[in-house]
Amino acid sequence: MDDGLGTTAGTPHKKRVVLYPSPGMGHLVSMIELGKLFAARGLAVTILIVELPFVDTGARGPFLAGVTAANPAISFHCLPRVRFPPLASSHPEAVTYEVARLSNPHLRDFLLAGDARPAVLVVDFFCSVALDLAAELGVPGYCFFTSGAEALASFLYLPVLHEQSAASFREMGEELVRVPGISPFPATHALKPLQDRDDAAYRGFLQVSPDLCRSQGIIINTFRSLEPRAVEAIGAGLCTPHGAVGGFVTHCGWNSVLEAVMAGVPMLAWPLYAEQRLNRVFLEKELGLAAAVEGYDQEGEVVEAGEVEKKVRWLMESDGGSVLRERTLGAMRRAKEALAAGGESDVTLTKLVEGWMGDDKVQRQ
Repeated sequence: MDDGLGTTAGTPHKKRVVLYPSPGMGHLVSMIELGKLFAARGLAVTILIVELPFVDTGARGPFLAGVTAANPAISFHCLPRVRFPPLASSHPEAVTYEVARLSNPHLRDFLLAGDARPAVLVVDFFCSVALDLAAELGVPGYCFFTSGAEALASFLYLPVLHEQSAASFREMGEELVRVPGISPFPATHALKPLQDRDDAAYRGFLQVSPDLCRSQGIIINTFRSLEPRAVEAIGAGLCTPHGAVGGFVTHCGWNSVLEAVMAGVPMLAWPLYAEQRLNRVFLEKELGLAAAVEGYDQEGEVVEAGEVEKKVRWLMESDGGSVLRERTLGAMRRAKEALAAGGESDVTLTKLVEGWMGDDKVQRQ
């Protein structure tokens, strides 16, 4: 165990990262493995232990002692056990969320102890309630998600799904649930704690998405080439959308087009004048990054509200809209590569300037 101070015994000169797993051996072991990776890169690691009020964890001591013996840069600190009244939910996730919430005062005391605060706090997905506390204390807060990116995408998108329907997942039956970056899945395949929107466990999951949006980042237990669609969708903000991310009804001005591509936002094309009609054809037919609204090209006519609604619903809810969104993510990735150091845009501009610099006529001017 550590001394509870800003440095860990035996490693006083190393920056310290605090890891905060949720109760349960599965999440603890995953966090320990993450801690080993940090320790191997020169960090001192303190792993907090949170105990459930009604679980005897005495047998865990020898295991933790063995970890510390094999990894001197890793230490453990037990937070005081909390008490709370029984919950109405039968799901252990609801208990975990409540334990994390009630443990915040103890976490605050620990983070404020000693002369130096930790460099970083990494919390388990189920301990996301601690992220606001970390921000309040000026400690950068990150989340470690022990499952894959596809599962994370669905959890991050839960507030959007919650607003789209008043029905619980169990009431939706085999209706397909659509989440950016992952294949549609039947509502019955959502986690059991999510089946009833009135359950305390569901409300806990619902709060995680906004919590994670306020973090400094999310560490996911996966790799990009295994789950490229989900990782890109999460990175582009499509799983935590706000009003400007889901889609863009654009007049097809070129600056607006470039902004949409850089943001990975699919477009509905409604051209007005200048070269915008040509841009609409290019976006829809050549690049496949937009769908056109109908009626804009009829003399003396206006685009009907019903047409706009139909196309917006197609973009946000249909398989075709999902394909368009995925294609736009690919364009965003290529655009960022082009602008990066050594990318085609960077190289072309550099060659142009180098040509000027080597031209005697330009130099004399």
